[in-house]
Amino acid sequence: MSFINPIWLYGLLGLLVPIFIHLWSKKEGKTIKVGSIQFFPESETRQSSKLHLNEILLLLLRTFMLALLVMLIAQPIIISAKKRDKTTVLIEPALLVENGLGRVLDTLLSVEYNVKLLTTGLPDYDSEATQTYPKTDYWQLNQDIEQLASNEVIVFSSSRLVNFKGKVPASSKDITWYNVPPKYNVSQVLEASVYEGVYNVLLGKFEEGQTGIERISFVNRNEASSLQFRNSNGAEEVKHKSQDIWLEVKPAVPTLITINYDEEFETDARLLAAAFQAIQATNGIPVQVDLALILEQERATDNANIDVWLSNKVYIQLKGIKSLIYRDNMYNNNLIHWSNIPNQYVLTRRLGVANMTTDDLPESLLQTLFDNKALTEQVNVLDQRSIESQLIAPTKVTEGTIGVKEQLAIPQYYWIVFMALMALERIISFQRKQ
Repeated sequence: MSFINPIWLYGLLGLLVPIFIHLWSKKEGKTIKVGSIQFFPESETRQSSKLHLNEILLLLLRTFMLALLVMLIAQPIIISAKKRDKTTVLIEPALLVENGLGRVLDTLLSVEYNVKLLTTGLPDYDSEATQTYPKTDYWQLNQDIEQLASNEVIVFSSSRLVNFKGKVPASSKDITWYNVPPKYNVSQVLEASVYEGVYNVLLGKFEEGQTGIERISFVNRNEASSLQFRNSNGAEEVKHKSQDIWLEVKPAVPTLITINYDEEFETDARLLAAAFQAIQATNGIPVQVDLALILEQERATDNANIDVWLSNKVYIQLKGIKSLIYRDNMYNNNLIHWSNIPNQYVLTRRLGVANMTTDDLPESLLQTLFDNKALTEQVNVLDQRSIESQLIAPTKVTEGTIGVKEQLAIPQYYWIVFMALMALERIISFQRKQ
């Protein structure tokens, strides 16, 4: 047992108070000379003896009440170790289809381990279950792991890099983390398009150690030896030779870009146009760039997909069109950043030749105006990179700081007991005049 406010235990010195009161109130009897006591009733002698006994009980009752009051104010708590369950084994659902893992599961179940799935809620393993499970965010599952009764936890996961977000959490469990990376490499066509007779194919290569995207550009389909083509229902399709799924080759539509500029921004406009052309040359994204000098009351944008505004004049955002506007901001380190207005980006400084290399202007445009969220999500799903086991286990905290022991508070009805004892003490004191 321990106390939340142990300093109040000094109040136990007050136990001397009722003792002093009883001793101080004890009066010596007066001696009265009488001729004979043979006629004194015997019952009075017994009553006097009972009175003396009741004074002792009253003293003990008052002392116990004062001690109980001090203990309640000090707020005692009982620290008891939690009952630990047998070892829990957590297995990532994606690993259940891996060869050889079935034998491991049979062994775990034969020694009566708690086998659960490493996914939201940590459900129990069921060999008959066929449902699919959401993507695993390992660090967020640490809260569920903390609720397990087991002190020892064994984790089997693919330890994919994309599933670790944030800093390493702390855990009171003894976690042993085993990394079971995929036993295969994946090459898959992510996107395929054709523009003016030129094919552009984005081929993703996903391995345990690295993930990369290669752009293959060619005119003759025979030049791409690793790719296979076919015509299906009037549409041209392509896939990697190790891939099962065919992907349609879509005709590419150029992105229409209008650069509106004032005369003082003419150099900026031409450098920006060159950056867009560089994106087409290096990334196979067709663009059509129009330069338009801003007139006093006119706007040159018609049906552009991207509207660029290089001027200090007020800009009116067009609905549903991406825009890049110039607003000088020396305190922003990014050459281009997202505005608080939907589909609007801000160019933070004037452009020069150095921006093409130092600030990597084409890359900045590619990551903002040409951001392909669908492609990014597809890469994250296929990404096979993993982290070594010794780098991913949660930090073990000192025993007793996170859920290792539980505190049992003294029940509130103890105050009711104290009040009942006080009422009993008053009744006895009134009856005995003490």
